[in-house]
Amino acid sequence: MSQAEINYAGVDWLTATTRDDSIGGVWWRSYKQYRDIAATEGSEERPFNNGWYAGLSIGQVRWGYSERLGYIIIASSAAANKLWHKMAPAKHRISRLDLCVDVSLENPLPWAYRAYAERQANAERKIPKCSLVQGTDGGSTLYVGSRQSQQMGRLYDKGVESGKNAKHLLWRLEVEYKKPMAGQIARAISQLEGGELAKSIADTVIVWFAKRDINMLIDSSDAVGVEVRTEARITTNTRRLNWIRSQVGPTAIKLLDQGLGLELCQALGLGIRDIEAIFNVRIFPDEKKARV
Repeated sequence: MSQAEINYAGVDWLTATTRDDSIGGVWWRSYKQYRDIAATEGSEERPFNNGWYAGLSIGQVRWGYSERLGYIIIASSAAANKLWHKMAPAKHRISRLDLCVDVSLENPLPWAYRAYAERQANAERKIPKCSLVQGTDGGSTLYVGSRQSQQMGRLYDKGVESGKNAKHLLWRLEVEYKKPMAGQIARAISQLEGGELAKSIADTVIVWFAKRDINMLIDSSDAVGVEVRTEARITTNTRRLNWIRSQVGPTAIKLLDQGLGLELCQALGLGIRDIEAIFNVRIFPDEKKARV
């Protein structure tokens, strides 16, 4: 097995929104400071519009505003790792946060392909789905999990992607968190700095992949990752049922108490026996209902 070494760990993407004008101002000042530096390095400022927010974009940072939604800040790559502390103060909503780790190998190894093959060999186990994409440039990317879920992982040949390293020698592991997990992770690491922060990020990413049976090539036995709680997805049907419980049910009881059982049957399109079974009542024509 190739000897492996972590040579970078950091935040690779941040998307945050707020309705607070003071925080929107902080983000705007951060954007302007970044813009001044990026402009001297040859980056050109452009309009930004994602259909909800409109603003400006330069290099790896975008800032926008909406009268209805408030403010948004988006940062990627090195800018995200440099500015995320300023962009994630107390009053915010983080809708996406990516953590990444770069691992260099002593000898070239097709890590993504090997991991995918090992997972396919154990396909009978209940583990998150994986897909392998091989590029025409010789690079490959392993996707772990679903894009629709609150978390998804990527393992890809960073050397080929950046064009700065030989094939199969530098690999990047990324975990993409969406709300509400993105906010949980950000809060957990926001109190850390320097080497402690980098180690926490590295451990979190390593543990995430190790728990999903990805051969890490590096020792993960001592890694202590940030633990977050996965919240159940609230489906449209769940919202409808909650609305019926909180709104329709109490209103129906009031109507029954007022002797309007027959009218309630007509309004809901249900029979008398249905209403009696649902609400545990008896309905008598031309009389007030009597509780069983």
